Amino acid sequence: MVVVMKLTKELAHFIGFWKMRSIKEGIGVVGSSEAQQQFIVEALKLKLITPERVLLKEGVVLFHHIKYKNFFLNVVKNQNDIFARKNKLTAAYVKGMYDSEGLYEKGVLIIHKSTFQDQMLIERLGFYTQRKKGELGIINPRLFFEFLRKYE
Repeated sequence: MVVVMKLTKELAHFIGFWKMRSIKEGIGVVGSSEAQQQFIVEALKLKLITPERVLLKEGVVLFHHIKYKNFFLNVVKNQNDIFARKNKLTAAYVKGMYDSEGLYEKGVLIIHKSTFQDQMLIERLGFYTQRKKGELGIINPRLFFEFLRKYE
């Protein structure tokens, strides 16, 4: 069976969410029960899996599908090319990253577990950042949130 996937706004959000909490085995996430639940709900809504394919392990939730995983890994690897412009796909991907590992508190927006590639992506979209120990601070969160709302 050949799997042909089109990168939609919903799938871009899912991949952005997954990439920040991904695990080595299958397609899964580690973290709180809320994050795990959001991951599974989105996977079911996107019809990536059926409920019986969901595997629960200590602290993680996952499913197996090598072609989906290869597609997702390719998107992440090429994120700076795929999401080079401000549009609905880019906003969805970045929002997925924020929904997964973002925190907005006292006027400061931080995305935990971010990489240098994530910083480059955000900066190429026109947002100033500061990176410290795997945390990416976005200097002007108001503009960042306006960008996300514009393409909802």
